[in-house]
Amino acid sequence: MQASYGHRVAGCAFCSLEGSGRVLLENELAFCIADAYPVSEGHSLVILRRHGADGLELHQPEWNAVVDLLKLRREQLSAQDATISGWAGLLNARGGLNSDEAAGLTVF
Repeated sequence: MQASYGHRVAGCAFCSLEGSGRVLLENELAFCIADAYPVSEGHSLVILRRHGADGLELHQPEWNAVVDLLKLRREQLSAQDATISGWAGLLNARGGLNSDEAAGLTVF
């Protein structure tokens, strides 16, 4: 299992981000970047280091790592702009985890 976190795939849009200077926050299992095509100012993505086809199949430590980065990113954005009053995000009707193309997943 541990080896799967270090596995990189040629041509993977997310693997190429590590070491690119675009990573805002990271931990052992995931990292956070600013979205290249933001829906709103501050729109960010938290990306798991392990490849997987379905985000709903994350292991509990992976969920914990993702949530930790979401909280840290929210703190960063709040510190930059105290007028932010709402947050769309993980498994939320206005944003979240898209699992499969039919749900809006665009980068596999």
